[in-house]
Amino acid sequence: MRLPFELDPQIIHHIIYSQAGSIGKALIELLMNSVDASASAVHLSLSRTGFSCSDDGQGFASREDVVRYFGRFGTPHNEGDATYGRFRLGRGQIMAHATTVWRSNAWRMTVDTRAMGYHYDLDDLEDASLGCSISGDWFEALSNAELMSAIQEVRDLVRYTPVSVVLNGQRITRDPRTERWDAEDEFTWYRVKADGAVSIYNQGVLVRHDPAHMWGAGGLIVSKKAIGLNVSRTEILRKTCPVWKAITRQFGQMADQIASRLGDHRKTEARREKSARRCFPAMPISSTSTLGKRSSRFCPASDTCRWRTFCANAVIATTSGKAEGSRWSITPSRSRRVKPSPAKVSP
Repeated sequence: MRLPFELDPQIIHHIIYSQAGSIGKALIELLMNSVDASASAVHLSLSRTGFSCSDDGQGFASREDVVRYFGRFGTPHNEGDATYGRFRLGRGQIMAHATTVWRSNAWRMTVDTRAMGYHYDLDDLEDASLGCSISGDWFEALSNAELMSAIQEVRDLVRYTPVSVVLNGQRITRDPRTERWDAEDEFTWYRVKADGAVSIYNQGVLVRHDPAHMWGAGGLIVSKKAIGLNVSRTEILRKTCPVWKAITRQFGQMADQIASRLGDHRKTEARREKSARRCFPAMPISSTSTLGKRSSRFCPASDTCRWRTFCANAVIATTSGKAEGSRWSITPSRSRRVKPSPAKVSP
């Protein structure tokens, strides 16, 4: 007898609370849902006590759609019907932070995971509300610092989204087509600089900042096509995504070109650390900000290896120009700086 697999109700708890990171990330999921609903504009307001988010998208077409797509987590999108969504899980993030009321066309959904558990109230509206609007009250009021942090995070995350986003009365999105770029192809807009992190935007939404040593340069990547991401949209599927592989080839060439223009006489911190990691992949490599701190990666040679001091000095010379006047020794248990002995003065 063939039986279907089942999901325990606790999986809903996992979907809501294990996804939940920052308030900014949760709000971005709502904005991405607006894009998937073909909205042209999103208005978002944030305060210490709550938030509101409204768009002019399609909304839910029927009560059955509400039950199927809102009331059920994991219903997959059809191929090509969404820019960002895959399994309709992201909306759960905001439910970990606030009580929420959702209005879409002729229906209202009320969610309070602390008071109602993993249930929601579905009611008919007498006056239809076009698009979708969501209002919420935080479970715990935000401090002024937390509010400012959330506002800045939202600004950073949605900088290049394909719809107009207005936050607390101010438009915060840019159109990448109107900006100047160092290169552009069918996959991405590219901008490269000598140093700093590489900010990566998947179709306008920030995914992550790659540290500069990964590329030997800094810059900005804004993809036109979807980059393969993990479920929480925080990591790139670098080994399997064909779009990312094409982006890597192009941006890698641009990073090498800027390095060649600078020449060997001028090494940025990014190039120093990248070179050090290539030369000594098993050594504890540090940038100037972490130089001398403990590391879990050590030379595989024995404690008595006569090359150990040479390796340490080579890494210091490669990664930092600020180690003059000091001698460094590295052991399997620690990395420490030994001050040079003062010079003796003859009587």
